[in-house]
Amino acid sequence: MTRAHTQCGPNDPCPTYPYNPLTGECAITDATTFTLSAFATNGANPLVPVTFMTVGACSTDLLFLG
Repeated sequence: MTRAHTQCGPNDPCPTYPYNPLTGECAITDATTFTLSAFATNGANPLVPVTFMTVGACSTDLLFLG
């Protein structure tokens, strides 16, 4: 873990390192939160919509090359 990771506040950008397993390339970008919606299911049928937060990162063009 880098110093930047340990100093990130709740509203500050934090570095992430997306990895392309096909090319072996890694690049630095910022993590962000996303609000997603999906339907809870009983395994066969949609039941009720649920909303939840997740963390993600946008990749750089470097990881799409190759």
